[in-house]
Formats: sequence, structure tokens, C-alpha cells
Amino acid sequence: MLSWANTMKHPDGEISFFNDAAFGIAPSQSVLDKYAEAIGIQASIPSKDSFKKTELTSLSKSGYFRVEQPNLVAILDCAAIGPDYLPGHGHADTLSFELSLQNFRVLVNSGTSCYGTNLERVGQRGTAAHNTVTINNLDSSQVWSGFRVAKRAYPCDFNSVGSRDNLKISCSHGGYKRLKNPVIHQRSWSFVSDTMTITDKLIGNFESAKAHYFFHPDIQVSDNSDSFVLTLPNQVKCVLKISGGEAKLVETTWNPEFGKSVVSIGLVIAFTEDKIDFSISGYT
Repeated sequence: MLSWANTMKHPDGEISFFNDAAFGIAPSQSVLDKYAEAIGIQASIPSKDSFKKTELTSLSKSGYFRVEQPNLVAILDCAAIGPDYLPGHGHADTLSFELSLQNFRVLVNSGTSCYGTNLERVGQRGTAAHNTVTINNLDSSQVWSGFRVAKRAYPCDFNSVGSRDNLKISCSHGGYKRLKNPVIHQRSWSFVSDTMTITDKLIGNFESAKAHYFFHPDIQVSDNSDSFVLTLPNQVKCVLKISGGEAKLVETTWNPEFGKSVVSIGLVIAFTEDKIDFSISGYT
């Protein structure tokens, strides 16, 4: 458990935001590690696949994967929404991910600021509050009420291919096969040198589709007409390019703690084709 939790944390030492996650609910990872050491428990070291400057750690039994480079950590969600018998804390976040660059959080999922049956709770569990794709403005898994899930997405066709110079991870899910016109969402993450590219492909006929991305409140985002520039807290600038869709910046919130929501910037990309490429470069 210690090993799993350490694999899922960001370079800042805190948890990633998949499903019901929030700061301040449990002891921090550093506190847990110190306590484990004090009582003689040593965390196992997970096996890693190493490529030129990239390491891939597979938590395959739970469906999560960590990609690490000198200035990048990406945590990928290729997991089911939860155990079929107990998905209550699950979010409709299949094929989402979180990203840190230069040790700063850059792309974050919505987080959890409340429980209950209010609209805020439903929205925070929905697909549109995570770094992934909605089709026909619907959730990939049918989350409802405070802790309920009906028809749900199941990941499939996972594959990872690595060579000396690059790593590519791909996965699909069938959460939108329930539509009258079934659609499969395929996503791949490619890591080549100092460029990370996310490719979303939709197989099937859809009325509308949007890719959603959410920036940490400390990240500045500017629109340069043909690209976007991300300015990190240390003033390093990264270039974000998009093809296959029409992108616009929106005001949104990040919800890092119960009772706390912080204004942040999001990016919504409407599909104009059946495939969108989203790339970030310049973080080395």
C-alpha cells in the first residue's frame, strides 16, 4: 500500500486527484512513510521499465500508470471506475490523467470539495470535470446522487510500446457504447524527448464531443492564436498545440479540500474531426 501510494503521488509529495480525493483527510505520505519506518515496515520498490530518459511504473492490477522523466511526471488512469460491488467513491474519469512539469502541478482533475446529493457533488464526479473526453455532453460512466453509479466504462485494449527514444501508452473504453449510436474512445499518450502528446480518437458516429483539460491555479495560460503558452511558477514557458478541434479557455475551479474551491483556468476542445492531438513541449 505504501509503494502504491508513493507511485501515485506528485513530485510535491501529495496525492493525485482520481475519484474521491482531497487534501487534509488523511496523514500525508511523508507522515505515513515515517510511521512505517518507525514500526519496521519497509515499502517494496515497484518494478519499472526504463527507456532512454523515461521510466514507466505499472500498477496494472488497479489500472494506473506512472511515467517519469527528469522534468515530467504523468499519472494515467486506465482503471475501471471501481470494484463492481462498490463503486460509490468513483468518478467518471476513465482515461483521465494528471501532469506535473518542473516539479509543479500543471494538469489536475477537479478534486472533491463536498459530499451529499447537490449539483456540485454531481458535477465534480462527472466526466467534464476531468482531463478526458465527453461525448454528446454525457458522462463516460453514469454517476448519480452522492455515491451511485449505473452503467459504467470499462477500459480495454491497453498497450504500451517503448524504444530507446520514445514511449507510447494507449487504452480505450466502452462507456459510450450504451448510446443509440455506440462510440469507442481511444486515447494514447506519447512521450518523445521534451514533448508529450495526447491523441484522442473516437470510433463511431457522435453528435458532439469535447476534450477537457484543467490547469492548476498556479499555471498561467495565454492564447497565441495558433498555440497556447503555459507559464510555470518558476517562469519556464511551455508550448501547447492542438489539431483536430476548436479550443477555448474557460474559467473553472479546482477543489483541493473539503469546503474549498479555487478559481482556475480550463481548456475545452470541441472535436471538428474524429481525432484530436494535444501536445505540450519545452519543459526540459
